[in-house]
Amino acid sequence: MKVRTFVSKLMICSVLVGSCTGVMGQEITLKQTTKTGATSNIQIKDMTFESNGVSYLAIKDVMAQIGTVYKWEAAKKGSQNKGILTIEAPNYFNEFYYNVLSNICDTYDEEMESGLTPLPKSLKGLTSINLETFNNYHTKYIQKKPIEVTINSQGYQFGCIMYDYHIINNTLMLPEGFMIQYLDVNPQTKKALPQNEAAKILKQKTVQLEQKLKLENPEEVLALWNRAQQTRNGALQYNLLSKEAKERVLPEVKTRGWVTGGSSPSLKGGKITVQKAEDLLNGEMRYTVTYESMLQGKVYETLEQVITIKSYKEENKTYYAITNVTGAVDYYTYESISEGKVEAK
Repeated sequence: MKVRTFVSKLMICSVLVGSCTGVMGQEITLKQTTKTGATSNIQIKDMTFESNGVSYLAIKDVMAQIGTVYKWEAAKKGSQNKGILTIEAPNYFNEFYYNVLSNICDTYDEEMESGLTPLPKSLKGLTSINLETFNNYHTKYIQKKPIEVTINSQGYQFGCIMYDYHIINNTLMLPEGFMIQYLDVNPQTKKALPQNEAAKILKQKTVQLEQKLKLENPEEVLALWNRAQQTRNGALQYNLLSKEAKERVLPEVKTRGWVTGGSSPSLKGGKITVQKAEDLLNGEMRYTVTYESMLQGKVYETLEQVITIKSYKEENKTYYAITNVTGAVDYYTYESISEGKVEAK
C-alpha cells in the first residue's frame, strides 16, 4: 500500500541567536534577539526551557520516555537542505482518531458557523465533557531553515514542516504543544508515558466516547453522517460504520488520514434532502439522500448517496450502524465504504 504524506500548516517560532555551552542538568541563560531587535533571556534547565511564552522539550528525552525510536539529521552548515526528523509513534494513529472524533463535541460549530446539520438530541450532553483540544504552539517568528518531520504510526504516515524549534548542544528542542499533540506529553509534568501505558489509557477513553456515540435511532445516525461529511470528520464517519464496513475502510484511512474532502467545494451550507426512506423489514433502513455541494457560496453540483443502516444488539441496547454507502463517496467520505470496491493502491 502506497503511503501518502500530508503536510500540516507551518509551525512558526522565534529566531535564536548565540550559543549554549552549558551541561544538561545545569541552569544556564541564553540571550534571544527577535526580528524587532528586542532581546530577552532564555532560562534552560534539564533541557527544558521557555522562549516567548512557549515551552520547549528535548526530543531525545521524550522519545526515551515513550520507549520508541527516532532519527534526527540536522541540516549541514551552509546547506540549503532541511533538517530531517523521523519519529516512530505507534499510538499516534489512534490518538489522531480520538482527537478528530472528539470534535463532534465542540460547541464552536453550532455557535459560530452556519449550515451544519444539528447534533442529534441524544448527543447534546456531550458538549459538556470538555474533551482535549490541540495546544497552540505557534509564534510569530520563524527559523531560517525548516525541519521536515515524519511521524510513522501503524502504517499511517503524517508529515509536517517545522519552523518552530531550537538546537542546543546538538540537541533538538521542539515546542511542548507539539509533544502534547503528537507524543502524549503531560503538560503538567512535561513527561511522556511509556507506549504501553499511554495506549491503555487512550483505549479506555476512546471506548467510552464510542459508546456514547452509538445511536438507537437510524434517523439520528443519518443526521450524524450528514454532519460528519459537512465537517470533513472522517473519524466520526468511521465510528458510524458497522464492523465489516470499518474493515473495508481502514486501509484507505491509513492513506488519506481522518479528515475527508476539502475546504472547497464543501457540503457545509448546502441543502440536504432525503429523497427516499425504505424500511427493508430486516432491521435495515435504506435512505436515498441528495447533497448540494457549495463553492464560493453557490451550488456547485448536486450529489447523491444511498445509505444502508442496520440495527445491532449489544447487551441490553439496540443501536444502528451504517453497513454500506453507494453513489458519491470518493471525495466527502472514503471510496472503499461501498461494498465491492477495490482498495486503491
